[in-house]
Amino acid sequence: WEWTPRVVKRFFERTLLKDSYVVCDVAFPYLFNANSEDHVGDSSIESRLYRAVTGEDVSEEASYEVGDMLCTLERAIQVREGRTRDDDVLHDLCFEQTDAAGRRYDRAHLERAKDEYYRLMGWDARGVPTRECLEGFGISDVASDLERRGLLVSQGS
Repeated sequence: WEWTPRVVKRFFERTLLKDSYVVCDVAFPYLFNANSEDHVGDSSIESRLYRAVTGEDVSEEASYEVGDMLCTLERAIQVREGRTRDDDVLHDLCFEQTDAAGRRYDRAHLERAKDEYYRLMGWDARGVPTRECLEGFGISDVASDLERRGLLVSQGS
């Protein structure tokens, strides 16, 4: 589970970027290329397509920052609508049966992975984006809205 939060973070960033760039889930990310010698695709193709269409030069890493902001904004909306840490779960089946490799998932490992994922995202232990995180993305109005609703805990609390 120790690698899971980093992978999940990148997965969500890329998923929201694909939706924003309006590219196909089947073809993107272009990570595998059957026609190249090493079979490695081009993970920067989405940002290069964006540059080709808009003329804006956005690096692959900068596009991940946009994906990060979109994940945080989406989470803030979900929190506003009532989502909590308790909603970030896997189906019971994952803990009751073994997978193809003979593993059975452990709920305690999932909770630790959620802690780390929230930390990587700049969210608090409840899975709520912090004011600092939201302001860092230039969306302080979202932080103010969550605070007005009593959903944002100040750092001193």
